[in-house]
Amino acid sequence: MKKNISIAVALVVVLGTFISQGLLPIPTLFPKEDSKVEKLDFLEKIDNLVETAGSKTFTRIQAWSAFSAYRDFAKDHNLPGVTALSYQISPACTDPSRVPECNGLMDSVYFFTQNFTLEDFKNFTQDDDLFLLYTDYTTEDEGATPVRYVIFFTPQDGILKVRSIKFCLGADTSDKECLAL
Repeated sequence: MKKNISIAVALVVVLGTFISQGLLPIPTLFPKEDSKVEKLDFLEKIDNLVETAGSKTFTRIQAWSAFSAYRDFAKDHNLPGVTALSYQISPACTDPSRVPECNGLMDSVYFFTQNFTLEDFKNFTQDDDLFLLYTDYTTEDEGATPVRYVIFFTPQDGILKVRSIKFCLGADTSDKECLAL
């Protein structure tokens, strides 16, 4: 029993150290259970992303955190959250008479990206105006066409905003031949 308590205390100390040093920012992005707080949850997520960014140099983890929050907002039809993390918004989402169409677009974003994981997006590059997270080319079945997923971000107002998500089919695909979501 003492050994189990010691292990639990050690885990709490290690996790606390990682979180306090900003090496594990994910817990600050989890939704809150309190429904009153949930309405403003997207502001907290945005504030956290601004605090962790602070410059035009971003990390792969910061980009993933921005994308993960964006995807969660899309899943929940949280338009203010999606808008805050989007470089541009579809006209369907700026017109109150087109709410069902806007919700359909958010559903599509979630559907096509729900299985994306940070571990898959191990490649990244950036310049002053663009940050990319992308996967290696992979195939699910032998002989199938290889696919690469690319998430484009633009730095704006101190955070990375999702610019587009593309699916590139075939290992020799140029960016112009990739399909945008």
